[in-house]
Amino acid sequence: MLIAFTFAKPLIAMMGGTGEALAYGVSYFRICTVGAFFWIYGLAGNMIIRAEGRMKTAAWMMGTGLVVNAILNYIFMGIFDMGVEGAA
Repeated sequence: MLIAFTFAKPLIAMMGGTGEALAYGVSYFRICTVGAFFWIYGLAGNMIIRAEGRMKTAAWMMGTGLVVNAILNYIFMGIFDMGVEGAA
């Protein structure tokens, strides 16, 4: 995580980011890098639930996460006007 956080700008530039897109990309990438820890464990937990044969529970969890994400995106981007940082 520290390496990705430190080298965010060169990584985004290597993928073709320039100017304003580079600034937005670095901001988004750094926030997502911090949140990746929780995202990975959430996916692993969902896979464990699927492996136990509880497919409907796993699907409900994913669906609930989708709805919560959509609501939080609206709140952070629409109401608080946080832009890319709010989307991350």
